[in-house]
Amino acid sequence: MVSLAMKKKAERRMRQLLTEGGVAQPDEVEYGPSSVTLFWHSVQKSVLVDVTDRGEIGESRMGPPSPRWGAPALPPNGTMPPPAAAATLVRKRAAEREARAMLDDHGLPQPDEVEYGHRCVRLLWREQKVCMIVDIDEPPPGRVCAEDVDEFATPAPAPAHADSEENGSVG
Repeated sequence: MVSLAMKKKAERRMRQLLTEGGVAQPDEVEYGPSSVTLFWHSVQKSVLVDVTDRGEIGESRMGPPSPRWGAPALPPNGTMPPPAAAATLVRKRAAEREARAMLDDHGLPQPDEVEYGHRCVRLLWREQKVCMIVDIDEPPPGRVCAEDVDEFATPAPAPAHADSEENGSVG
């Protein structure tokens, strides 16, 4: 168990690092037995930071949800919508190509790394500590995205008619 004075020291250091990094200060801070949890209510995110006996910052990780956030509100029909399906690999690759082309068109450097998320693509520049997130949305109903069409698909053969002279049968 870490003393309250050491947890407050670690909190001050975390706040200093957030300020230096240009990150918003937390809305609330909670002290655990040997940790500090920082809460940002507007984005419903938290970070749990381990604190050493000397008040130094240890390992950090995503924190628990705040009880203040409550459960998500149900829509009028009383049921939650099904979770969004993951974007296909084809759509993710297309989004990456388009993002890289946009960077080229504007004379910007290519990313150091690209990550494919559930419904997005993240382009990362490590040295600059920059991340560009490209959300992949579903097309409107009745529309098909070009990258969802298999350009190498062969057309289905036309149905044969039993009495057609073209298929060798005699009527």
